[in-house]
Amino acid sequence: MPAGGSTRSGQDAATPGEPGLGPLTAYTWLSLLAVGLISVSFPLGELVTVALPPGWTVFAIATTLLAGYLQVDLLRRAPGLRATPLPDHPHRLLCALAVVLGLVASLVLWAVAGTGHRVGWLYAMPFGALVAAVLVHRTPSLLEPDASHRPAALVAGASVVGTAAAALVGYRADVPHADVTVRALYGAAVVVAAATLQLGQVWVWQVMQALHVARVRAADLALTNERMRFAAELHDVQGHHLQVIVVTAELAEQLVPRDPQAAVRHLQRIRSLAVTALEDTRAVAYAYRRTSFTAELDNGVAVLRAAGVDVHVHGEPDLLPPEHGSAMGHLVREATTNHLRHSDARECTIEIGHVGTDVVVTVRDPGPARASSVVRDTRRGQGLAGLADRFAAAGGTIEARDTEHGFVLTGRLPRDATARRGT
Repeated sequence: MPAGGSTRSGQDAATPGEPGLGPLTAYTWLSLLAVGLISVSFPLGELVTVALPPGWTVFAIATTLLAGYLQVDLLRRAPGLRATPLPDHPHRLLCALAVVLGLVASLVLWAVAGTGHRVGWLYAMPFGALVAAVLVHRTPSLLEPDASHRPAALVAGASVVGTAAAALVGYRADVPHADVTVRALYGAAVVVAAATLQLGQVWVWQVMQALHVARVRAADLALTNERMRFAAELHDVQGHHLQVIVVTAELAEQLVPRDPQAAVRHLQRIRSLAVTALEDTRAVAYAYRRTSFTAELDNGVAVLRAAGVDVHVHGEPDLLPPEHGSAMGHLVREATTNHLRHSDARECTIEIGHVGTDVVVTVRDPGPARASSVVRDTRRGQGLAGLADRFAAAGGTIEARDTEHGFVLTGRLPRDATARRGT
């Protein structure tokens, strides 16, 4: 029997406190913190030890502080690591400022390199960190289809712009061309590495989060499907038994004045039906109830005949493959219940046979429909919907239709139980 406890949504289940996801979130957070500290502290340390013109110093500090601000804001949005996009106008200003200051940072790099200082490439680190932080702010999920090329495009564009600007400054500063090329590529590599390191950490975390959400949702879906299966099974069992009990009770009530002994027999049958319904309900609850087509057919015929319906069975029930017994048995049960509930017909025909590669069972009710029953609304209720799902799961179909001569319910299943299920 399915568990009755409540379940959480996939989004709630993806919080960092979940077992298995929390350690990865902490690792990602600490990694971003470490990269941010390195990207900011190293260039600031260089500014302390290297004398630059005042203008260059201001630009270098501005770039470094902007990168630091975005790093702090990114960590502040942690541990969820799904940064909420900033408002349009401030965010666009930040993007523009990032590009401008990144370009300036590359120029500072080559101003320092032109003086012979060998570690000027450190000024490219804030630019890379800044690009990564802006991307995470701009794209809450790096897994979105429309965001798949955005990080690579921006990082590549930033590297090209920085490299070109640095090379231009290097050539004008009369630095040897070979040195210009090597240093420009070196600076571009630093930008790419700093940005990719942070984007990669966030991307890995978001992949793991998506997998975790998918696992939780799959478990919830499996539980929901089991509950629906249980509800359909319970409907089939109790709906059928209760309908037969109602019909038998009506017969007993009519027989009391004329034939008390027959009425007593019907009351005893009601008691037997109630006991059977209770046993079947327990069997459903403990998941060991198995239906047999022959047993369901015999039961349906007996119930209809007890209600005064003349039943004709054509075909050999024993020729039906055992794997189809459960589905076809439910079809006979549903047809019997519908006949008792909706029809005043005194006759019913059940046909068992083969059409091509399909096993076919057809139940014909010649009508007329009961006056209190609206055929199209009541006969196509939850019972038939559940029956259709059961046949679909077995690779078959059902067809329920009204005709000029009553109502026809037909079930089809492939003779080979795996024929359609594998397609």
